[in-house]
Amino acid sequence: MVELEFAGNFEQLLGHVENITCSMINCVLAERKEELVLLNADVERLRKVRKPFQRMTYAKAVELLADFGVRWGDDLRSSQEKMLVQINGNQPLFVTHFPKAIKFFNMKENDEDSKIVNSADLLLPMSGEAVGAAEREYRQDKLHERLVNSSMFKQLVEKGGSIEDFKWYLEFYEKQGFLHSGCGIGLNRVTQFILGVDDIRATTAFPMNRESIL
Repeated sequence: MVELEFAGNFEQLLGHVENITCSMINCVLAERKEELVLLNADVERLRKVRKPFQRMTYAKAVELLADFGVRWGDDLRSSQEKMLVQINGNQPLFVTHFPKAIKFFNMKENDEDSKIVNSADLLLPMSGEAVGAAEREYRQDKLHERLVNSSMFKQLVEKGGSIEDFKWYLEFYEKQGFLHSGCGIGLNRVTQFILGVDDIRATTAFPMNRESIL
């Protein structure tokens, strides 16, 4: 996983995700073409990847997947993500503005619709969700409210934790809060897309846990 945080907004965030993803692909094409051929990767498919990537709101995705039982508030399964990518010509696809209730507490609430957050998942052919990205909530009062009402915090309290565990975090935003955004890029997911393989284990150079060894 590669984590990125910077002082910027949602549009800039998606631009960074596009640039990084395309840079990864172009680097492999330029420096590892022989290995791609050896591994039977479709080089021409990779050369067709262009930015800007297509976008689709979560609301539109739910509408398209309604016949498959998907309703507002559902998290998208990998099979459903693949369907969305196929609908959009098997090209990288951003699904944006997910329901606030199913996303992490630090994702910024949309100014025009409080039910959604300024978030995006980048879906890639073969691998599905490769990047999770969002504008961050930086207003201390709103962040505190979102935190204490989150399922994560409720689980923490059940295990003996309290708001004191987040004191340092909330104090930072009280004094230094500013608009920023970030994402997590799954390197194995990007590699899976580049190689065009169904099994993500084929993209993992070293076992990550005991189960992977077995």
